[in-house]
Amino acid sequence: FPILSAVSDSASRAAIAAKAQGKYWPVHQALLAEKNLDDKAIQRILKANGVNVTKASADATAKATGQQIDDTHNLARETGVSGTPAFLIGDKVVAGWIPEDIEAGITAARKAS
Repeated sequence: FPILSAVSDSASRAAIAAKAQGKYWPVHQALLAEKNLDDKAIQRILKANGVNVTKASADATAKATGQQIDDTHNLARETGVSGTPAFLIGDKVVAGWIPEDIEAGITAARKAS
């Protein structure tokens, strides 16, 4: 869910492209861990995780990738998500990484079902 800047969009596109090569999770984790994320760092991360960068560049700019990002933004608007992380638990949105709120949401959803 790219929300911060153009680099967020580039990183999101790179992660989606890495998924097509079975490398989503390690690329995703490396992108999140990078302290100085820019286009050079994204390329370095892709290479370090065994991603074919030429194919990833084409996939990152593909119409389907843009559509996936647009769909994510639309879903976020529809559900009231404005940032990350966010969790949909039952019919409620729990914003942020607050374990007590997440656990309370799960407990409430279980009781309601």
